[in-house]
Amino acid sequence: MLAVLGLPALIAASLPLREHIAISTELLLMLAFVLVIAALGGRIVAAVAAVAGSLLVNWFFVPPYHTFTIAELENLIALLVFVGVAVTVGSLVVVASRRAAEAMRARAEAEALARSTTSLAADTEPLPGLLDQVRTTFGLLGVRMSGTAGGEPFEFVAGDVSAPATASVPLPILGDVAGTASLDLIGRRLSNDDERLLHILADQLGLAIEKGRLAADAAEAEKLADVDAVRTALLRAVSHDLRTPLASIKAMVSGLRDPSVEFSADQISEALVTIEEETDRLNRLVGNLLDASRLQIGALAVDIRPASVAPVIVSALQSVNAPLGAVVIDVADGEHDVLCDPALLERSVANVVSNALRHSRDGCPVRIEAGVVGSSMHLRVIDRGPGVPIAERSKIVQPFHQPGDQRSVDGVGLGLSIAKGFVDAMHGSFNLDDTPGGGLTVTIVLPMPSPRPVPA
Repeated sequence: MLAVLGLPALIAASLPLREHIAISTELLLMLAFVLVIAALGGRIVAAVAAVAGSLLVNWFFVPPYHTFTIAELENLIALLVFVGVAVTVGSLVVVASRRAAEAMRARAEAEALARSTTSLAADTEPLPGLLDQVRTTFGLLGVRMSGTAGGEPFEFVAGDVSAPATASVPLPILGDVAGTASLDLIGRRLSNDDERLLHILADQLGLAIEKGRLAADAAEAEKLADVDAVRTALLRAVSHDLRTPLASIKAMVSGLRDPSVEFSADQISEALVTIEEETDRLNRLVGNLLDASRLQIGALAVDIRPASVAPVIVSALQSVNAPLGAVVIDVADGEHDVLCDPALLERSVANVVSNALRHSRDGCPVRIEAGVVGSSMHLRVIDRGPGVPIAERSKIVQPFHQPGDQRSVDGVGLGLSIAKGFVDAMHGSFNLDDTPGGGLTVTIVLPMPSPRPVPA
């Protein structure tokens, strides 16, 4: 269209100046126009424009005018040279333009492949990013990838996929998983060069599917390993912690039933106290195991409401049978309400206090403090035991873990784990810090209810 309209327009614009410009000047103007045509339309269009331009110059600018007769030899040579130069230079312009376009496309493809490779290698879930890159690289409205892998359907989308697909590309499913997948493109139709790049990106999408499958397999294997580790720890812990109190109870009962041995009233009372203590120990162990299972499967029922801290602390101390003078309480702010489940908070405090009593040095009582900090209540249980190294703190709140793998005299390493699980369920925080001078400080932070507005 440019050649059809441009050549007559150029002649018409130059015609009023025919008596003032040389034929060579008009041929130079025509050459510039042919080069523009070559850059836009290609080699054949440029050659046709060069021949048509020489004929128009001959008709309008070479005497005698309005005929194709050429009176002077130099004008004939000029026209022939113009056609040769225009065709040659036009061809060079076409080649240069094509190579420039190929270089730009190669650079764009390299950048797209570099981004996709980086996303595939670095992202844990590269599929969404790769799909969005396909959409932006080809200027599409949307991209949808769907299929099945291992019998499970999947679908990922990027952009607007409400319109019908203009093309669909099958995707490879790598590895040993049976499945099919396809990539639906919504928007413009792709060129041959675009389709070549698309097939390369499709291979990377197949790799991303395989990476996701491998990641899922690894996560499942890790989960099974964790379950196996918990099962092993549970069996080891229960085999020890159930046997010890059962052995004590059996020994006491067997002794009391032995008719050949006579016991004083004090001895019988002491034996009954031991049986009661060991029974309580078994009861706490079974309760902790049940609590741990509820936390693991997310079946814990939580009833959060405003409640005072002080009564909860008193109930917790009664449940652990703390010896007289073994615990010092300083809860000046304990009458303030906090948002909690009182039953869960009581068991959390009981577990923390029980742990602190086991590890505190003789003559060093456990200290319980409660204070308001901002809009939260900070409940601290402070012991003077050996403390816990920083690297070990994240481990001791895991089920069945005990520092140094040493079996404690009570429990299976569930106390702090359950306490933290309960506090987390109440939307609080559970923190472990050093006690100045040695020991461990456990801080339970719970939100306080918003103050009621004062009536005007």
